[in-house]
Amino acid sequence: MKNSPIKSSPIENSPIENNQVKSLIAKLITLSAGLLLSATSHANNWLVSVELGKSEANIGSLTAQLPSGEVTHLSDSDTSWSLGIGYQLDNGLTLEASYLELGDGDVTITGDSLSATQYHNSVANISPVLGDGFTLGARYQLWQQEDISTSVSLGLITWEGDITSTYQKQQITTKRDGNDIYYGLEGHYQLTKQWQLSIGFTRYALEPNDVDVIYLGGAYSF
Repeated sequence: MKNSPIKSSPIENSPIENNQVKSLIAKLITLSAGLLLSATSHANNWLVSVELGKSEANIGSLTAQLPSGEVTHLSDSDTSWSLGIGYQLDNGLTLEASYLELGDGDVTITGDSLSATQYHNSVANISPVLGDGFTLGARYQLWQQEDISTSVSLGLITWEGDITSTYQKQQITTKRDGNDIYYGLEGHYQLTKQWQLSIGFTRYALEPNDVDVIYLGGAYSF
């Protein structure tokens, strides 16, 4: 049985198909021009921001829940930073998204009566949770006078953090994560048309414990 060769025939474009292609190209050019004009008319609406501050976990009475042993060391604060992007609407509202690093906390427990399991469980239950994550929210300008303004923020943070405990050369890592809200207050000073300095306070209402952050920040509009 012989296999006959497969022949390819040239594809011919009809006048109707050519007209459709030309019409589609014209529409794409018109759409691109419209988008370019829109982007030009909304210049300086986009912004990038960076913040550096101090984070502190509000652990409250968690240490009172320790079944046995004694807390000999507790660190519930660290350096925090974030890097974000935003879009400013015309009504004083800014939509924002950022990556946030809240730092690390640690605790040391001593007690001869503690078993390995009790120690690891105690560390996981009372350790301050800081962690890192991504935020998505909005900021609304409350007041402005010349180059000074204030705003409030509200949003959602998706976070995760690892709690590592070591006892008698045995190390266990407990992973914590969640989706929680945050809210804050910020003051701004407009240096130039594009540069802005800020000072603010934000509370991240994480399920294990609240985390308060006081920070300095800067934003560049483009």
